[in-house]
Amino acid sequence: MDTITHNEQSHPLAWVKQQLASGLPLLSLEQRQAEAVLLLESVFSISYTQLLSQPASVFATTAYLPAWERLKAVLYQRIVERTPIQYLLGEAWFLGRVFTVSNAVLIPRPETELLVEAALACCFPQQSTPFYWADVGTGSGCIAVSMALALQAQFPTTLCYGIATDISPLALAVAQQNAGQYSVAAPTLTFCLADVLTPMPSSTELVDGVVPPLDLIVSNPPYISPLLAPTLLPEVLKHEPTNALFSDDNGFAIVKQLLQQAVQRLKPSGYLLLEVGSGMASTIAQWQLTQTYFEVCRILQDYAGHERFLTLRRCTD
Repeated sequence: MDTITHNEQSHPLAWVKQQLASGLPLLSLEQRQAEAVLLLESVFSISYTQLLSQPASVFATTAYLPAWERLKAVLYQRIVERTPIQYLLGEAWFLGRVFTVSNAVLIPRPETELLVEAALACCFPQQSTPFYWADVGTGSGCIAVSMALALQAQFPTTLCYGIATDISPLALAVAQQNAGQYSVAAPTLTFCLADVLTPMPSSTELVDGVVPPLDLIVSNPPYISPLLAPTLLPEVLKHEPTNALFSDDNGFAIVKQLLQQAVQRLKPSGYLLLEVGSGMASTIAQWQLTQTYFEVCRILQDYAGHERFLTLRRCTD
């Protein structure tokens, strides 16, 4: 499909769904409907209700010609170049909020909402002492911002300080933009350029460049083996940042690095919560490193029934 032309007699909603059906046949009926509505609301600057209430003849007027040209260009990106719709729109939903996204960050997934819920269940702030937590590999900041807002709401009289780290300056810029959108600022949430939990020399956000002892660490780190790259959808492989997807050692390298640093950074009885690839949680739970320094609390499944989330608690010395 080198070009996309439209039938001037067609209603835009029906036409876009037909284009998606022929160009992306693996999309379900529900996905086609959702993508068509999102694209048209954005490109035509019109609500879904207004879209349905107007006959096809209205959209055939010259006033809508620029919008049709924009729509064809966007559909070319979606169908031919396989650009995810979230990148085309520049936003994605996570836990009921809209987050800015670009190809510098992973697109937030619905299952990662379960990671945030599990992490919040492990938060036991004491009013008399500050509660320190970190989101490692923050990407868009959807986890960090959601955590910070939830902690503010649930423990309004407790000082809760979060640190969101990422090795990518471009990703941190997106995360900071999202934090600003929801009025989450330091010291409630501080952003740090870091390799896992080791601040980069250029990072000046932390006092003396040191991460404080933490009560909780949450992370959705890179965990896909590079050997599996050919199995990924073009939307993922061609467009999402590779440094946020892939990890050496069959996907375990960064998880192992995080566990090693968590041993040093977590307070006794502090929690580490991970989202990992299907089947990886049980393997990580059996590592000698894990068995020596952590108690395995829970392994949770995602919506598809795959083991995806691991909750560890730092052993007391």
